[in-house]
Amino acid sequence: MGLDKTVATIQGEKIHLSDIYQVFDETTFNALAPAKKTAFVRKYAVVKYISSYEQQDLTGIDFNIADEKNKLKHDLIIQEIEKYLVDNLHFSDSTLKFVGDALNVDVFVKTLTVAHKFSFGQGNERTKEEAYNRAKTIYNRIFSGELTYEEALSIYGESPVSKIKGNEMGQIYFGLMPKNFNDAVWSSTEGKLHEPLESSMGFHVIIVDRKIPKFGKDKKEFDRDKLKKELEKGKYGYQEESFSIFVDTLYQKYIVLLNQVELYNMWDSVQEIEDVHSMSGMPVNRLREVDYNNVIGRIGGKEITSDWIVNEANNFSLYKNVSINSGFSFNKFISDVIAKHLLVQWYEDNKKLFPGVDTTIKRKIINRIYTRYLDKMQELNPDLTRDIILNRFMLKHGIVVNSALFAENAN
Repeated sequence: MGLDKTVATIQGEKIHLSDIYQVFDETTFNALAPAKKTAFVRKYAVVKYISSYEQQDLTGIDFNIADEKNKLKHDLIIQEIEKYLVDNLHFSDSTLKFVGDALNVDVFVKTLTVAHKFSFGQGNERTKEEAYNRAKTIYNRIFSGELTYEEALSIYGESPVSKIKGNEMGQIYFGLMPKNFNDAVWSSTEGKLHEPLESSMGFHVIIVDRKIPKFGKDKKEFDRDKLKKELEKGKYGYQEESFSIFVDTLYQKYIVLLNQVELYNMWDSVQEIEDVHSMSGMPVNRLREVDYNNVIGRIGGKEITSDWIVNEANNFSLYKNVSINSGFSFNKFISDVIAKHLLVQWYEDNKKLFPGVDTTIKRKIINRIYTRYLDKMQELNPDLTRDIILNRFMLKHGIVVNSALFAENAN
């Protein structure tokens, strides 16, 4: 079939086979059964109509076609990048052995944690720098013998419960804590005092108290292939660490500079919004209400402001249900939005690594927009089947699919 063959018309305007090949790989499309070819052309025509023509079909159904397409495109790009990074993640035999051995050792630790404004859980109004300096002071006083751990806990401990227990952790299992914490503890000797180590909860001053190997029925047999699959699925933090390292390289590549002081000041302004500290928090779009217009950073020459953050967040559907209810969630949201912006930029600059993906994304957008639109219409017309809704829509707007073109014996 020639590329100029007419596969459908919209009010007499022709859609050619060449148009379909712009959004569906030619070889894959031609391998489809005739009915599936016809079905996709129908989807293409319907989406083309609601995207390009002046009409009333989207009025009152909370369906902005441009926003929907934009969000889907960005969501799919992130999915492709994540898949690419996972596919290129490799685990050495030494890594697998370390994890396998660690799973067979229980560790008891003494840990004193110093929180800050952006800590997860029990936060504190101090800055990250102040938290680190406090943790470093604790470490130095214990290391020099000026204080025992127990004395340091009684002076610097921030949780009343941990003071009563005499510890903030005790026994931990491999994988319970972030990867850098696991690495430090399970590669350590008994009795070692570690310099302040950062996690989402703040800065930890850790003493490895005891390490107890598992025996008998408690001991896990080392299964290299099973362990590798677990790591590839994200268990034990290796996948997350690799992703974070990659984002760090993008911070360097695209010259990202964040002003931590301005970020703290912005958070102070956010806290003035009603409900921000409620259990449900506030939707991220309410950041537009924040009375704070200072620049909190730059990406190259581009300024990062609260409006920029909200506009970028609106490029991704997942932020629709995200809320901010703490310094931790605020900081995580800002970091996540910047990371996604950088990932999309990197994708645009490295499309050669993703051959055919743009075509796949366009096809998936058509499929999803078509499905979401029909879902919306069926919500408004629950007594009608999707086929009836679709047939009426096509008749009303003069959409005709040349299904005979795809018949089994068509030339």
